[in-house]
Amino acid sequence: MDNHQSFLDELEKKAIDDNLSGNIEIKLGSMFKMPFSAERFDIIWFEGAIYIMGFEEGLRSWRRFLKPNGYIVVSELSWLKDFPPEELREFWNKEYPGIKSIARNLEIIENSGYQEIGHFTLPEHVWMESLYTPMEKRVTELKIKYKNNPKAEEFYKETLNEIQMFRKYSEWYGYEFYIMQKID
Repeated sequence: MDNHQSFLDELEKKAIDDNLSGNIEIKLGSMFKMPFSAERFDIIWFEGAIYIMGFEEGLRSWRRFLKPNGYIVVSELSWLKDFPPEELREFWNKEYPGIKSIARNLEIIENSGYQEIGHFTLPEHVWMESLYTPMEKRVTELKIKYKNNPKAEEFYKETLNEIQMFRKYSEWYGYEFYIMQKID
């Protein structure tokens, strides 16, 4: 489920190519208004977007869709170490003030009616290979296409700043995958 049809089209093509189209149902929709009945899913996998709703709110909201003892897996931007440098704290307070420590997110998981099964940090190289290197390439292309566009220039500056912050401070934060099971 996604609210961007082009992403769903890409998924559908991949599912067909991998002979999996009969195993998945693709839906256009919003995470805020999921059109599913209670206790419908054995597992919910929500990667890289729970921050839009908020970590705690997402876990509490989606819990009703899980069957008894169902699982949910989410990734969430998390502090990996305590007391991050001021520059980094200021950056994330502006970009994502909801960022919390792994320990705090584990408390939220427990308080939201789940048992933590495990968690792990997405390796730094994955950020660079899958996100930031392609993003830098795209910014370079867009700078040529939209030169002298003040809004575009501001976007490029913010994007490149985020990449630079990661290069400088990646030991302090990352995407943490949290695997949990609904407690009934």
